[in-house]
Formats: sequence, structure tokens, C-alpha cells
Amino acid sequence: MKYYQREVSSRSKEVAAKISARIQSGELPVGAKLPIEPELSREYEVSRSTIREAMKYLAADGFVSIQQGRGTFVTSSTCVRDDFFDFDMEDKGELLRQLLETRLLLEPQIALAAVQKATEQDIERLERIVKDFQSRTVNDQEALQLDIQFHRAVAECTHNQVLTRLAPLFCEAVAKTSQLLTNQSQGLQQAQEIHVKIFEAIKTHDAIGARYAMEKHIQETIQLTRRA
Repeated sequence: MKYYQREVSSRSKEVAAKISARIQSGELPVGAKLPIEPELSREYEVSRSTIREAMKYLAADGFVSIQQGRGTFVTSSTCVRDDFFDFDMEDKGELLRQLLETRLLLEPQIALAAVQKATEQDIERLERIVKDFQSRTVNDQEALQLDIQFHRAVAECTHNQVLTRLAPLFCEAVAKTSQLLTNQSQGLQQAQEIHVKIFEAIKTHDAIGARYAMEKHIQETIQLTRRA
């Protein structure tokens, strides 16, 4: 059994690498829906369990979002663990502090720019993410992926490639914050409420409101991590 699990894991990583290469090349663009599990299984000549594990690797790296009942969608052509963001700090608490400080400096302005640049398609995508996130009752891996997807989507609303490239930095901070928090339900509830406010501000072209809501969101996250 252990040999079988290692074999599945190895094949899953190979499949994940092949799919991520297609995403990074633009063959599978952001927003594209991946083929269903049986089709991928036939295409790569592996079991469906191997495909499921490959999707988990891709989701963890930020390439895709697995949406229950809807399918798997490409969310970024950039890996959240790209070398540019591969920090090597022994003090993980200090790393998190610096990540959150960076978010506080940049993300409110990104939210403001999102108001100015977001298209109708961008707003529709944000709305879907917010609705999916609102449906979560447990702060599990799916909730974390939706949280990450929201912040990446806000950055992508700016249509600024540099800011979009920075999105993995924010996603890394979101993931590390989630791992640290002991009161997961409180963090989920706060994030759900403020995501709605940020989205509504972007939708109604309220630049000041979007900036303020994003700043409040990160300040609340900082307070939660300090207590944790």
C-alpha cells in the first residue's frame, strides 16, 4: 500500500507539472475550466485518484481553484512558490509580520486601482468568488483557496502585470495567516464580511470605500495574528 501511495504521488506530481507548464505557456489561460476528471485521466493515462491528487498540488501552488459542483478553473499563471517569493527566514513570525506589513502598504492601493480598471467580466468573476466564499461554514482548505483566489482576483482587476505578479506574495501571507490562527471560525467570519464590502465597493466604483475596506481587512488580520 505504501509503495502504491508513493507511486500515485510521483505520477501526480508529473501530471501537475505538465498541466502547470500548459498554464504558464498560455495554452490554458486564466479563467479556463479544466477538462473533467475522466477526460484528464484518459489524456494523461493515469488513474482518477492520480488526477485528483495532481489537482491538489496545482491548487496548493495557486494555479487552479477547485470549486465544488462547478469544476476546476485556472486562477493564475504564476506559482505562489516561485523563487522570487521563496523566502528563507528562520523566524517565521517575523516573515509573517513583514508579509502583512507589505500587504498593508500595497493592497489598499490595489483595491483602489481595481475600482478604476475592473471590467464587467472582472466584477462577475469577483462576485462568483465572494458567493462561493460566503457559502463556506468551515475554515478548511477550500475556504483558504477561495480566500486566496479573491485577493488574486482583486489584483488582476487592475490589469497591471506587475501588480498581478505580486499577487502570490499576498496569497502566501493569506496561507501563512490561516495556519497561525487558532480561532479559525472568527477569522473566516471576518474575512467573509469584509470580502463582501470590498466587492461591493469595486462593483459600485467606490474607490475610497474599496481602499478603506481592504485596509480594514488587513488591519483586522494583523490583530488576529497578534492575538494568536
